[in-house]
Amino acid sequence: MNLLIGAKTDLGKRANNEDFYAVVDVQQSHLRADGVLIVADGMGGRNFGETASTAAVEAVAETLVDLLDAQRGDRVHVEDALDSALRKANARVYELSREGEHAEGMGTTCVAAVIEGGRLFIGHAGDSRAYVIRNHKLEQLTNDHSYVAEQVRAGVISEESARKSRFRNVITRAVGIEPAISPDVVGYPLDGIDAVLICTDGLTGPVRDPDIERILLAAPSAQIAADKLVGLAKNNGGSDNITAVVVRFSEGAIAPDTVMPEVDDQNDFLNTRKWSPPSSPRPVGQSILVGLLLLFLCSTIYLVSVANEAGYEWRFGVPPLVKPDPPPVHVRDFQHLSYGAPETFYETSVRSGPLTHSEADDTITAVTQEGDIVTLATDGKTSYKFPLSDGAAPATAEGETPRKAPAEGNVHFAVDSQGNLYVSDAAAHSIVKFKSSGEKIGPIAKGQLKNPEAIAVSDDGTVYVVDGGHLMAIHPAKSAASGGSVTETP
Repeated sequence: MNLLIGAKTDLGKRANNEDFYAVVDVQQSHLRADGVLIVADGMGGRNFGETASTAAVEAVAETLVDLLDAQRGDRVHVEDALDSALRKANARVYELSREGEHAEGMGTTCVAAVIEGGRLFIGHAGDSRAYVIRNHKLEQLTNDHSYVAEQVRAGVISEESARKSRFRNVITRAVGIEPAISPDVVGYPLDGIDAVLICTDGLTGPVRDPDIERILLAAPSAQIAADKLVGLAKNNGGSDNITAVVVRFSEGAIAPDTVMPEVDDQNDFLNTRKWSPPSSPRPVGQSILVGLLLLFLCSTIYLVSVANEAGYEWRFGVPPLVKPDPPPVHVRDFQHLSYGAPETFYETSVRSGPLTHSEADDTITAVTQEGDIVTLATDGKTSYKFPLSDGAAPATAEGETPRKAPAEGNVHFAVDSQGNLYVSDAAAHSIVKFKSSGEKIGPIAKGQLKNPEAIAVSDDGTVYVVDGGHLMAIHPAKSAASGGSVTETP
C-alpha cells in the first residue's frame, strides 16, 4: 500500500516546541506495516516537555520497529505492539522524571497510528487526537484523557462549556506521570477511510472540527492539508505548539468541491526556516552602544581615582565556596512496616508524586525517597515493595491521579467518584475542592497542612496526600464547617 504522508509542526506563540513527531520509514526499517506515525505533546516546564515528548516518540518508534519487523520469527499483533510501545515509553519518561527535583512532573501525551493489512490501529494516552475522514465525514477516533472530556462523556457539561472551562488542560492520563499506564489501543477497518490525522491539542483547541473536515477534504495533497491545518490554528490565535500529521491513500483532493477555510498565505507557517537575529547591529545602534561603553569606562576611572585619594583600600577576590552538609536520608525496611488503626500510616518517607489509590484492593501506591514503588494497604494488613530497577511495573500500581503541572508552581489534581476536583497547592498550603462545573466548594483541612503535594481520593471521600514528605489521610468532614480531619503519621 502506497501512503501519501504530510507533516507539520510549529512553535505557535511559545518560545520552544514541546511537540515531537515521527514518520517511520517502513521500507528502510523492513517493517511489515504500511505506515507508522507518532505524535507527542510534552509538559513539565523549562525544557522538560521537550525531553519527555522526544523520549516518548523515540521509545514508541524503537519498540514498533522491533516488534513489527518483517523478519521477526514470532508475529506480534499490532494492538499488542502498540500497547507495549506506549508502556515502554511511559517507563522511559518516568525514569527521566526521577533524575532531579526540577524534572518532577515531566510527562507527555502520545498518539500513535499503525496501518497494516487493511486496518488502522490507534494507541494513545492524553488529549492528543486521531481523526479519520470516513465517507467524506470527519470522525474522531480517540477519547481525550482529560477532566473536562470525561465530564462531557458523562453528560455533566456540554462540549462548548468544556472548551471554555478553566480545567480544560487537566490531563487524567499521560505518558510518564505515573509508574504504570493503561493506554487505549483500538483497531479499525480501512473501508471508507480516505484520510487519517493525528495531532496535538494545539490544533484542536483553536480549530473546530468542521474546519478540520473541510481542509482534509479540499486539500490537494497530504502535505498541503498539514500546512493549512497548522496555518489556520495560528490564524485563529493558537498560542500552544501545533503539530499535525496527515495520511492520504490517493492523489488529489478527496472532495474538490469543498470550500476550504481561508488561511493567511502570508503567515510564516509555510516557511520552514527559523527566524534568527541579524548578524550585526545597525550602524546607529552600534554608535550608541560604543558611546555608552565609553561613558561607563570614564565614570569607573573617575570613581576609582576619587576613592584612592580618600585612602580606600581595594580588595579583589572570590569568596570561598562552602558546600552545606547533605540532608540525612531516612531509610526504612518496608518488609517490617507496621500500622496502627486502619487508614493510619506510620512514618513513610515518600516523594511528592506519584500517588495513586486503587479501589479494587483499597491500597495506596507511592514512590519512596529511595526510588522504590511501595504499595500500602489501608486496612493495615499488607505492604508491597517494587524496586524500579526490576524494569517491570507492579500490577498493583493502578488508578490515575489527574494532574498536569503548570509551567510555574507545584500543583496536583485528583478527582473523586462524583466528579469533584481536588487541587493541591503547596504554595498556598491548602487543598481546594471544586464541583465538576468549576464552582469552588472550599478548602479541605484548612490550616492543618504544611506542604500538600500529590493527592488521591477514595470512594468514601478520604483524601490521601503527601504532606512534607509524609503520607497522610484526610477523612471526610462530619459537618461542612469542619472541613475534614487529618490523620498525621506518628
